[in-house]
Amino acid sequence: MKRWAGIFLLVFVLCAGCQREEQAEPVTEWTSNYLGLSATYGEQGSFYTKSNFLHFLDPKSGMDSLICDNIECSHGKENCAAYFDGIVGASIEGDHLLLLTTYGGNSMTEYYLYETSLNGENRKKIAHLRDMQLIREVLFTEKYVIISFWNSFDEKYKPLEKDIAGIYVYDKEAKEGKTIWEIQELQARIPTLVHIGDEIYLVSFYIDLPIEEALEHEDDLSYMEQHIRTKFCKIGIDGEGLQVIDEDLEDPMGLSCSNGSVFGCFRGQCYQYNTTTGEYRVLSEKQLVPCLNFRNDEMIFELYIGNNQREYYAYSEEEGLRSLGILERCTVNAVFSDYVYAMDFMTPTGYGEPAYFTAEDFLEGKLENMQKYEELEN
Repeated sequence: MKRWAGIFLLVFVLCAGCQREEQAEPVTEWTSNYLGLSATYGEQGSFYTKSNFLHFLDPKSGMDSLICDNIECSHGKENCAAYFDGIVGASIEGDHLLLLTTYGGNSMTEYYLYETSLNGENRKKIAHLRDMQLIREVLFTEKYVIISFWNSFDEKYKPLEKDIAGIYVYDKEAKEGKTIWEIQELQARIPTLVHIGDEIYLVSFYIDLPIEEALEHEDDLSYMEQHIRTKFCKIGIDGEGLQVIDEDLEDPMGLSCSNGSVFGCFRGQCYQYNTTTGEYRVLSEKQLVPCLNFRNDEMIFELYIGNNQREYYAYSEEEGLRSLGILERCTVNAVFSDYVYAMDFMTPTGYGEPAYFTAEDFLEGKLENMQKYEELEN
């Protein structure tokens, strides 16, 4: 019963987008997790905000710096190009940045896409998206911006009896967006999703009870557990062809992908779904949670073994599963071709600090070679 004790405050591991097996050159994608890590990860580095100032973590140089490159700037919020209210996600798009933000809106539910120079200057609003109250995840891909969200209040900020959870897709080429799918149920959530080609794979969650009955039995976890509905589904990027792959997942933790397969941790086991053949199987009976992954050759998993220790595994069709070693008080946040991004909690304060590995070191099990960023005084 304890696994559902936090039923009204569920927090799931974030997921990633990746490309189909037949694509020789994977397109760099960026992902942002607004409620959890509040960071955006990509092949070139990662972004995060501090007091509404946008920072870039560069693993090539090992530097943490504001995106503002004006040496005369005093970095006050009135005039610094790195200052931006309400940034939820950021990605490098060639010679400019693409930002998802509430900046310039009349409320915290109005979301926009902005283009700026790489240093935050020359801001241009390019799209007004639908109103969204809470964003769970954002995927920036070559063609799309894909957002999972939920709304808990109506336009007058009165609580809804049933939450609305949905997926919004903005097409960069067509310069238009739409909600491709949504559900309205008690505690409805789409905690994790994956983008492959023209399909989105997702996990949905809701409680199949009227609000009055749920409140009546809120302390009866056994009763509530009987009415939890979780599903692993796929849907076309256009919103067509919804298909349920699995349901009644029990403790869904994470969704990620590599080499044409989607991986998820359900029922305390690790599952693999082959998007080409449709084969769905238990990959491991261990509770391997897939890491946010953008590698097409290997999938990375995390296994919590207790005492703030996590063992990491790599999987490929050729070699199967192999252990990479154990990290203590450290979590892997995202895996790319050249770098692996992490959060180190082995600090004097106990608060996490961003860190990274080269992918070569990490995949060879040289976990002692974790590196920290040096903050650049702008």
